[in-house]
Amino acid sequence: DITKVPIGFNFYEKDITKVNFSKNKIYLISAKNIKDNMKFIYGLANLFSKVPKVKTRVIDMEGIFTEPILDIKLFNEKLDVIFAALDKDSTSRNETQDLAVNMLIGVGTIKKKLSTAGYEIAKNMFDNINQSKNIIYIFIDSYDKMKSLKLETWFNYVDTTRGLWLGEGLDNQSLLVSNELTQDDKKYSYEGMGFVIEDSKYTLIKTVLDGDQ
Repeated sequence: DITKVPIGFNFYEKDITKVNFSKNKIYLISAKNIKDNMKFIYGLANLFSKVPKVKTRVIDMEGIFTEPILDIKLFNEKLDVIFAALDKDSTSRNETQDLAVNMLIGVGTIKKKLSTAGYEIAKNMFDNINQSKNIIYIFIDSYDKMKSLKLETWFNYVDTTRGLWLGEGLDNQSLLVSNELTQDDKKYSYEGMGFVIEDSKYTLIKTVLDGDQ
């Protein structure tokens, strides 16, 4: 279920790595370049689509989620209208409804992509996110874009001690709080490499990719 989504394998222990996506209202996924890691994003969306009583939406602000997935609702146009609907859903969704998982791709550009009025709606929604029921957001973007969100007051509600970093570069970012990489882990580079961060401690993994599940 959503509390133990199998996203890959522990690089050292060779067992399944699971993430509890219900622990926080906003979960961060970043990389040096998110476009280079779309196989994982597709794989994750596929995993969410198979969890019972979960309604998955992909809001793609970059136009890079191009492969249709059964049972996944994709939104990539009229972003002001979309965020107004998300705001309404955030305030009205109750505990009897399915859990809504909203994957926001390109979230670092949200202020540029929305009108002034649209961004105020989004800002208010995230300001009050902890009062919402049965809804979570997965923030997905390249590091250089997502780090700009740290300047927004509502981003103070985001738990940066938990998240997922894809590929190389964990030791050269300041978005996710993590212990320092070992010299051995700095040498690795392979397809599907990722770092799960829990309570500021990282675990090196091989992520599930589109087609693996």
